[in-house]
Amino acid sequence: MRKIICKFKSLWLGSMVSARFRYVNVAFFVLAALVMTLVMMATLRGVTNQISEDYASHHATSVAGHFSAYLMREIGVLENLSHSSAIIEWFSDEDNPAKKSAAFEDLLSAMDTLSSDNFYIVTGREHREYSFVNGDSIDRLQSADTLDPNRQSDIWYFECLDSEMRYVLKVDIDKLMQKKCVWINYKVYKDGEVIGVVCTGMEFANIVAEILSRYDNSKIRTLIVSEKGYISMDSALLGDERFLRYSFESRLDDEFTDVKLVAAVRRHLGRINGNFGMSVNPTVLELSDKPYRFATIAPIAATTWSVVTLYDSSSLFSAARLLPLFIAFILLFVIFTLVADVISYRLIFTPLDHLVDSLAKMKSDHEVKIFGLERKDEFGILSNTINDLFDEGHHDALTGIYNRRFMEASLRHMISLLSRSGSHLSVLMMDIDFFKKYNDTYGHNMGDDCLAKVAEALAKSITRTDDFVARYGGEEFIVVLPNTDESGARLMADKMLDAVRQLKIPHSQNAAAEYVTVSVGGATGVVTFSQRWNDYVKLADEALYKSKHNGRNQYTWLGL
Repeated sequence: MRKIICKFKSLWLGSMVSARFRYVNVAFFVLAALVMTLVMMATLRGVTNQISEDYASHHATSVAGHFSAYLMREIGVLENLSHSSAIIEWFSDEDNPAKKSAAFEDLLSAMDTLSSDNFYIVTGREHREYSFVNGDSIDRLQSADTLDPNRQSDIWYFECLDSEMRYVLKVDIDKLMQKKCVWINYKVYKDGEVIGVVCTGMEFANIVAEILSRYDNSKIRTLIVSEKGYISMDSALLGDERFLRYSFESRLDDEFTDVKLVAAVRRHLGRINGNFGMSVNPTVLELSDKPYRFATIAPIAATTWSVVTLYDSSSLFSAARLLPLFIAFILLFVIFTLVADVISYRLIFTPLDHLVDSLAKMKSDHEVKIFGLERKDEFGILSNTINDLFDEGHHDALTGIYNRRFMEASLRHMISLLSRSGSHLSVLMMDIDFFKKYNDTYGHNMGDDCLAKVAEALAKSITRTDDFVARYGGEEFIVVLPNTDESGARLMADKMLDAVRQLKIPHSQNAAAEYVTVSVGGATGVVTFSQRWNDYVKLADEALYKSKHNGRNQYTWLGL
């Protein structure tokens, strides 16, 4: 592991900044994409759940509201009927034909308003039961039986009498039609005493069909649960004849195993105290047991019943609906990252690469121009600063020509290159004659001015790109002439001697002439790998010594 880390560190430190930037950019992009994907998935799940919860809550409220409205419409008719003076009078004197006829008219009127088409009427004193179906004549309104509290089929009536509420809802089988109905048993009072009950049965299948037809219920299961926890209606059993035509009773605890759902229903039922008010505040649960994902519990106003609805994932808001938006967002992020990478690379690293390349080329060719000198941005500032530092580091401050450091580096490089082809190299070393006496006579300021003028004259004598003049130190100058044999070098020496003479700088202490002159020593050889840069300089220095010894203002040549 340590070797891998060391190798990675070596590759990292050895790579270009632009490459490192790409590595970091790619790593950051992958990390950001991963984090963004995780955040988006979590957000997507949260949004999906919230939308699903809102939908489930709205659906439960709507179902409970429609069921309540359906019942309230029927209850309102029975309430008006229970307050009818004709009904009250007939219940008080049920054998009176005139009172019965008046009550019959009110029953016919109520029948036109009800969604059901039957009545059951029980008078309070004798517990006589009358059945009345839409279309019957008054002659059919006859007592069919006397209800017995010990008979199972008649218990509904006595439970209604014992109830503290004005009406009681019950799901039971219609004895005439043999169909399951939702019964509304409404008490009739006179002077505060119950004198009978009027009830009507709404066919269960019709109620459910009307309420649930407003929704797509293929993936939704709707239950009506009584205050005791019994399932009075189950939309999943609407096609089951046993459920619709015969007695069918099941507790919600026995039907479902989801602990959260069962516990929530129990808490809800435990808070029931009389009929629910008109405000519907459903409870929304996220379930753990499949196939259902969410469940709602909503009270039905004006009843003791509640709607329990279960939703599978396909019935709710699916995350797949937001998937195109998620993909589009990721694509935009990728495009933004790529564009930002390209722009940053072109704005920063492309000019940086050009700058580095130009600096690298300057090692072999001092005439190469640094990239970006004309720019006005940060790269222009950097290029010009490097150029100024380069000039300061490679040029003599007084004369403006190259300095000894540049000469040594360039000479080494030239020997390396010329040795491959076996080319000639010539080096001239020059010295201003009697320069110490010039300074003593004219002063150092004039001496500096003299050095500058001589350097300028020598530099102007150079015509080839690879040739150059450098100040070696004090009043000494070096001229490097690559690919130049002895004859060519002698021509250059003559040219430079004459250039200095033409300056005609007065020098009264010069024994060689009335003006400033120079002495030249030259060295020429065929370059080989074994040679060093100072081999040529030493030989040129020896030749210079001989020129001085022979009277100055001349050149002497030695071969390597």
